[in-house]
Amino acid sequence: MRLTVFGARGSIPVHGARFREFGGATTCFLIEAGDQAILIDAGTGIIAVDKEILADREISILLTHPHIDHLAGLPFFAALYEQNRSITVYGAERGGQGLGEQIDALYRPPYWPLNMTEYPADVEYQTLRYQTLSIGDIRIDPMEVPHPGGCTAYRIRRGDRTIVIATDAELPEDPRGFLRKGFDPGAFLAFLTDADLVLMDSQYTKNEYAGRQGYGHSTAERALAWKDAAGVKQMLLVHHDPGHDDAFLIAWEKEIGRTDVRFARTGAQIII
Repeated sequence: MRLTVFGARGSIPVHGARFREFGGATTCFLIEAGDQAILIDAGTGIIAVDKEILADREISILLTHPHIDHLAGLPFFAALYEQNRSITVYGAERGGQGLGEQIDALYRPPYWPLNMTEYPADVEYQTLRYQTLSIGDIRIDPMEVPHPGGCTAYRIRRGDRTIVIATDAELPEDPRGFLRKGFDPGAFLAFLTDADLVLMDSQYTKNEYAGRQGYGHSTAERALAWKDAAGVKQMLLVHHDPGHDDAFLIAWEKEIGRTDVRFARTGAQIII
């Protein structure tokens, strides 16, 4: 599997010279595997996914949750404008609404001129039921993580290789802690265990987090604690705060000082 980072910014997109290295687009990751192209989230990063990258692959989009920063790029996704192109979008029920209802509530007149099913491509919605999902020879296990309104993490397996994407997750400090507000740390630890690559929310510094508990995001220190407890091989820290520019993230990365952990950079590719 090849993972490409198209957007790793959280909350809102940013731009300018201070954000060139890590990028300013909001969450979007692409996994290419055989004849499958699986996109995780449709933030503004999805705009840069050229249809030629997707070639003749089958396209799936796994949505973690419907907050705007994770959906803002969807109407501009190039593949939507292709006749006879099939796109399947997966996501959990939120607020009593199925996936199609969530997206159509955001993209419909008068807020947007048309909904997703009116684009030239054939868009199909699949509401997750929290069981193993098969896309080609890829197996995907979803799990809820703590975030206002809910958020889905994904464990993506092909053969003996595994990628976990856990963005927008306010994780407890202790990976071996007790059940908290419906979140089972032991189950999530098993979800992460022995993954080849994990993308983990680390929006805040420890000092920032002290004033932002309940916002639904974690710190790098918490992400590292979970990585080490689960025996994860590599970790990309994601959902960069819009106020954290290149200089800030470079300094933070140096402070962490580990070769197996780095902040996600737009355009970076990792083959697992």
